[in-house]
Amino acid sequence: SSPPLDDYQNELKSLTTHTLGDLENLTQPREFTVGGIVAEASHLTTRNNKPWGILRLEDYQGSFTFRLFGEDYLA
Repeated sequence: SSPPLDDYQNELKSLTTHTLGDLENLTQPREFTVGGIVAEASHLTTRNNKPWGILRLEDYQGSFTFRLFGEDYLA
């Protein structure tokens, strides 16, 4: 059995601007497009009762944990 991302190699190459490994080296906030498999997701609530979440995404180059708040989380 092949890794789950193998079926999406062409899409990852053509639709993304960065790999998850690249995100460690970004020095300035900027827009980017990444893709991968959701390895972990947590749905949480702030003290003010607003939703937020943690999402760990994995690709062939590594993984990255995103913390999403407000409209980013809701989208």
